[in-house]
Amino acid sequence: DIDERAVASARTGVFPLSIAADVEPSRLQRFFIQEDAGLRINKELRDSVIFSAHNLLSDPPFTRMDLICCRNVLIYLNRSAQAQALRSFHFALKLHGLLFMGSSETVDAAEGHFEDVDKIRRIYRVNAKSTKARVLPPIPTRIPDVYVGPVGLVREVAPKPPLEMLHERILREYSPPTVLVDQDDTVLHVSERASHLLRVPEGAPTNKLLKLIRPELRVELRTAIHRAAQTGSSIEASRVRLVVNGVPHAVIMTVRPALDEAPGRMMLIVFNEVRESLNLPLVERAERDPVVEALEAELLQLEARLRNTVGESTAFTEELRASNEELQTINEELRSTTEELETSREELQSVNEELTTVNTELTLRVEDSTKLNDDLQNLMNSAEIGTIFIDRDMKLKRFTPQAATLFNLLIADIGRPLLDITHQLDYPELSRDVRNVLHNLTRSEREVRSNDNRWFLARVVPYRTTEDRIEGAVLAFFDISLRRLVEDRLRQSEQRMRLVAESMRDYAIITMDGAGVIVTWSPGAEKILGYTADEAIGQSFGLIFSQEHRRAGLPERELQRARESGRAEDDHWHVRRDGEKVFCSGITVPLEGDGIVGFAKICRNFTQEELRERQREIALQTERATRDRLQEVSTMKDEFLAVVSHELKNPLSVIKMNAQLLARLPALQGHERALRATASIDTAVTSQLHIINDLLEFSRANMGKLVLTPSFFDWAETVANIVEAIGDDAAQKSQHLRVRTVPATIHADPVRVEQIVWNLVTNAVKFTPPGGTIEVELTTADGMACLAVSDSGIGLDLEHLQGVFGMFRQVYSGLSRRAGGLGIGLALVRQLTSLRRN
Repeated sequence: DIDERAVASARTGVFPLSIAADVEPSRLQRFFIQEDAGLRINKELRDSVIFSAHNLLSDPPFTRMDLICCRNVLIYLNRSAQAQALRSFHFALKLHGLLFMGSSETVDAAEGHFEDVDKIRRIYRVNAKSTKARVLPPIPTRIPDVYVGPVGLVREVAPKPPLEMLHERILREYSPPTVLVDQDDTVLHVSERASHLLRVPEGAPTNKLLKLIRPELRVELRTAIHRAAQTGSSIEASRVRLVVNGVPHAVIMTVRPALDEAPGRMMLIVFNEVRESLNLPLVERAERDPVVEALEAELLQLEARLRNTVGESTAFTEELRASNEELQTINEELRSTTEELETSREELQSVNEELTTVNTELTLRVEDSTKLNDDLQNLMNSAEIGTIFIDRDMKLKRFTPQAATLFNLLIADIGRPLLDITHQLDYPELSRDVRNVLHNLTRSEREVRSNDNRWFLARVVPYRTTEDRIEGAVLAFFDISLRRLVEDRLRQSEQRMRLVAESMRDYAIITMDGAGVIVTWSPGAEKILGYTADEAIGQSFGLIFSQEHRRAGLPERELQRARESGRAEDDHWHVRRDGEKVFCSGITVPLEGDGIVGFAKICRNFTQEELRERQREIALQTERATRDRLQEVSTMKDEFLAVVSHELKNPLSVIKMNAQLLARLPALQGHERALRATASIDTAVTSQLHIINDLLEFSRANMGKLVLTPSFFDWAETVANIVEAIGDDAAQKSQHLRVRTVPATIHADPVRVEQIVWNLVTNAVKFTPPGGTIEVELTTADGMACLAVSDSGIGLDLEHLQGVFGMFRQVYSGLSRRAGGLGIGLALVRQLTSLRRN
């Protein structure tokens, strides 16, 4: 194809899932691999196909082809272009090679080059008898072709009258002799009655008229031919006295250019002979003057010299003509040799074209492999996960720097068995886990400790190729020391809480499930309420309430308040096991996990006001500690986002800088494919940097590190600049981007306001379908400026209005993922607006 984009798309070998309706299941299973993007041709079949940009009319053809399939292409070419393409196909195919064409195409433009195999299905074969040579340019000849007029049909001629026949016979008998010559004085034809006017000269045979004509007629004839060639009209030469067979004649020669009768510059010479005895009677002459005789003698000498000069000139001309003919012969041989060299050059160029195509294909694959390797290397380095790749013999293939630290690995260790290398992990099951994964193809996970008391999650999974073959295993070691520390602290905290509950006998601590059934019963509850743990566990929460309170539904209302409000204070009289009433003051709270999983009640038997105040202080401290812990978790989350964004931004900045430097290299100037690749890298990195900057800004705002620098500026100018910058993106999607602004000078941070406008407009462009309309309107009223961005996209329901401004929140996830984005932009807009309002 001549379309580079179509060739690039074909190289990927990816087809939509819809082809499954037209392809047999056995072929799908044999030749295709299913991916998220569709169905991909397997590697073995893909490697057997070469894709190349190729022009049928201008590029050299490929050679030694068995089959050419060219369907519905020639119908768009004229007759001469079709003939050129078919000759190229004939040159490219082997003997008896096949040509498949479209149902509306034939090989008539290259007649004789192909023979029919199946004319209905337009299948043709190279004609083995085709011996047509390459057409050479015309070579000038010494004797031009004589025009031969069209031959009419032979019709039966009616007999002529006797007088007409007599007239024609007299004309043939007494018609003057004629000779037909070309512009070079070469005799082309002689009439039958002109033989006595010509003679064969001595030496080499010739067909030049001026050499064949009798010497007495040569001078006047040469003059007449020269004048006729110059003027293009008939010329009559002077009368010449000629003695034929002892009888004097007067010969009148007329040269007539044959312009209308035949092509080329030919001339007809007519000889009219008249006897001198009829026109010039002999008269006796007086004795001649000696001066006249001397002049005549001198004239004869001059004529003889002229004849000699003309003869020499004619001989020299003949020599030059012979040399010219030899040079023409040599030129023809050189031209034939040049033609053979040209054919060899075309074949070499065709082979070079094939090698260039293969080299391009290999270069693209090497570039893809290099980029994939770089991405994988950067991913492994940035993730800080110790990873080791081994083959089926458990020999090292690749490892990350983190794994090198755990296993004391060097580059020279690649190819060595993994089990022969010492490591810093307390992992005696390593060999068994790896063999189990290789044999049973099941993943293995276990937590192991290192010699420096760090904890790692060791995960072993099979190494699968794109052809779904197991070529080894992958060992990944995740550092879970922090998680293990948190779990240990949580376990210790739970243990302490249990000890506290068991030790605090002045407090009744009761936990219930979601239905209000008692699950745990502390010693304090046993002391205050009199029931043992065995007696209370499994009973309803209403066990500790009086009969009146149970009938009034007080236990259920308390749990309902706790469920709705998050807590329910309790200052009631409760009944002990022995029937004694105690006044307890406490609180009931829900236990939250994945929703509300139960309730906890803490109460104390207050007999004095001081004890009541202390109970309230304890509850307040508990609540404050919970809030501080939540705030700490939120701060850790913001710091984590900031660190991750910073770590991602640095390598992306390096990639962007190198892509820009690569695009400026002189070697790539004019290399359209390479420039497109660097532009794609720059665009992708810019998009990722924009997302990372949004994450950084959002993190700074949450942590209170974002400082506003307000100043007076024209908001309308900012809006116009942003709309102009985004105009190209909207034009690529055929969207109509309209803007209406009025002058609006505001006092705000220009950078943050520009971020707000940029995120709002880009969000509209991203989620508006092609052909949609986006309107940006800036208005002023009552000393305030208002910016409104509206689009013709899918919209959203009112219940989703608040959620759309949440962090990492996108209402319609399917469309959002196709349009791109992480759900940060609108959350950042809301955060920046809140800062300005505060």
